[in-house]
Amino acid sequence: MTGTNGFTTKSDLKKLKQCWQQQIDPVMIEIAKHREKEVFHWHQYDRILNMFNKIAKKVGVAAED
Repeated sequence: MTGTNGFTTKSDLKKLKQCWQQQIDPVMIEIAKHREKEVFHWHQYDRILNMFNKIAKKVGVAAED
C-alpha cells in the first residue's frame, strides 16, 4: 500500500532525498562560487568608478554616477 505522499516506505523517501541532494549539492556549490565572484567584481567596479570620478574632478570634467 502506498502512503499519502506516494512512497511505499520511509526508506524510499530517504533514497529520494539522498539522490536529490547528490544532484542539487554540486549546483548549489557552483551558484555560491559565482555569487562570490559577482560580489568581488561589484566591489572592484565601485573602486574603479570612484577612481574615474576623482580623476574627472581633478581635470574639471563633470562625472556621471
